[in-house]
Amino acid sequence: MELIDPEMRVDKLKIPYYPTPYKVVKRMIQLANLRPQERLIDLGSGDGRIPITTALIHDDVFCYGVELNQGLISIAEKRIKRMGLKERVKIINGDLFKIDLAKYDVITVYLTVPALNVLKDKFKDFLIKGGRIISHDYGIPGFKPILAEPVVEGGRRHFLYLYTVKSVH
Repeated sequence: MELIDPEMRVDKLKIPYYPTPYKVVKRMIQLANLRPQERLIDLGSGDGRIPITTALIHDDVFCYGVELNQGLISIAEKRIKRMGLKERVKIINGDLFKIDLAKYDVITVYLTVPALNVLKDKFKDFLIKGGRIISHDYGIPGFKPILAEPVVEGGRRHFLYLYTVKSVH
């Protein structure tokens, strides 16, 4: 897959922006098994497709994204406004490594292995408190997913990993 724009990355660990295909997004949302009033956060949300799509599918959850790139945030915010989702979808302009995860129930990520490794301790605490994590293409180092499955889209095989408290014990 081609990098969309070399400037669209988190400088800290050079996390590239690759938009998650919508077929993969929809399967990630299914795996999240969201319940009413839960909060989903997408770390490195890019154009906001995961929080936006989640809000369109589930009208009883709150969706957040964290993104550093102002151009991508602008794209996401325009979509959110156009779709009338401002009350349930928020994009946070911030560093995904510094976000307090305590108020969320589900985390979605499409991050590099080095980035996942940096977040591993935060993820462990999150999972122990009952959270769920769905990771696209890369497993969290040292954790055992309760589910790992391929999703084929556009001739490419993507992998999704689901983590719960059982993943860290």
